[in-house]
Amino acid sequence: MQSIAINECPPLAEPTAKIAELSFLERYPELAFYLQKDPALGRKMEAHYRRVEQFCRYHLAPHVLDIDLKLRDDPHYVPHELLKKACDYRLFSMMFPASVGGAGEHVISAFMTYEMIASHCVGVANLLGVSGLALACVLASFDPRAISKVARLIVDNEKKGIPTFLSTCVTEPGAGSDAEDADEFTHAQLRTTAKRVPGGYRLNGNKVFISNGALAALHVVVAYDADGAHRPEDLLLFLVARGSEGLSVPRNEKKMGQKVCPASEVVFEDVFVPDEMVCRTGDKGSYFAYTGIANVLGLTRAGVGAFATGVTENAYRTALQFVRSNDFLGQPMEQQQWVRIELANLARRAQVARATYVSALLAVCAKGLANPITRVPDWGVANWALTQPGIANVRDSLLDSSIAEKLFKRIAATQTTSERDTVTAYGDVAKVSCSELAMENCQRAISLMGKGGFRHENGAEKLLRDVKLLQIYEGTNQVNMLDFVKRRLPRQFSNADTLV
Repeated sequence: MQSIAINECPPLAEPTAKIAELSFLERYPELAFYLQKDPALGRKMEAHYRRVEQFCRYHLAPHVLDIDLKLRDDPHYVPHELLKKACDYRLFSMMFPASVGGAGEHVISAFMTYEMIASHCVGVANLLGVSGLALACVLASFDPRAISKVARLIVDNEKKGIPTFLSTCVTEPGAGSDAEDADEFTHAQLRTTAKRVPGGYRLNGNKVFISNGALAALHVVVAYDADGAHRPEDLLLFLVARGSEGLSVPRNEKKMGQKVCPASEVVFEDVFVPDEMVCRTGDKGSYFAYTGIANVLGLTRAGVGAFATGVTENAYRTALQFVRSNDFLGQPMEQQQWVRIELANLARRAQVARATYVSALLAVCAKGLANPITRVPDWGVANWALTQPGIANVRDSLLDSSIAEKLFKRIAATQTTSERDTVTAYGDVAKVSCSELAMENCQRAISLMGKGGFRHENGAEKLLRDVKLLQIYEGTNQVNMLDFVKRRLPRQFSNADTLV
């Protein structure tokens, strides 16, 4: 029977043409407006964008499906060579300012990095980026000693080619999303406690579903003061090093997707944590308990939006590659109009997702947790200076001083409740909208590809396995929407009189 389909459209490109990354400003045209005022920052961000594109093209993309297959056969497999390359590209220290030895990239560049990596493998993006959640918790404590300690560990190891991961130990068997909301703490069954002893604390409890738990060199642990009243202001934040006596990781979860980033149970049995590894002292009205958590979520939920945007883009490209090399009813798929419309919608969702998380990111940089980072000067002589022991010692002494602590707390106090609620609400929307767009794109891509969508070598089925977690971690999408209602809707009534 002769096919009635016709080639309705010309080919998209020559048959041998390869799909390439968009240029920096093609991908983020909205940033052109901001970078006009700071051309030097624009050039630096574009140079970083090109380096990350090179890392993905040569070291990540060719190995994604092979890594996934290895993890199917060996759940404990770690792609060490890839992670060493990430050290070479300074992807672990990119957000740290040059004054502490980091790469000194802008926060926006870090999020672009995670999006681009996720556009090849969101599991690797999570593996590299989940340390950012732990960093955000430490940053939200506004404890310069702890921030400096974490930064030095990562920077020093990266220079030696040693990948350094952090984990954030919050979730427990009886406490999940409710443990991330000060208003819901009464419902959370948090059992991990810290007992004050001479010189520090004794930590007891167990955490579950901890990303990077099996790989982390340092665990950032949230626990209650055992002598407190089990209220939000009794929360404490600890840095617990791998190998500490009493710390164990008994198992990794069997995951459907994002397998390269392990989720583990982490157990603390009478683990001693010295005072210098305690981020907060648990003072009443604790900044971390009431405002730090909100600030962390405003940043990290925007980060999930970046991950999800990468998946949305990946689904579009995977479908595009498939239709470029396959026929339907005897005719090239790419030349059929209905296929073009499907491709356009896949690309459209990626563009919408990108605009959504970038708006949340700009809010975080302007008024949220990333604002202090963006204000740290990037001294041109910093990298040279840090090779001089005397100068490095002065820097470390300043960061360990009470002056630095007072300065950090003053910065924290400049944020208003309205600003914090706005930033967090934008993070909620970015997380939910981008993850839903990613899920829709994965499903539509597989539908377009037909039975070819379920073959591992085509990549789409891996995307569908990976994407579901984006709707779960950093608070389920439903919890994010409840948080959005709490932070955004009442303000529309409180501000009504000012709009007249």
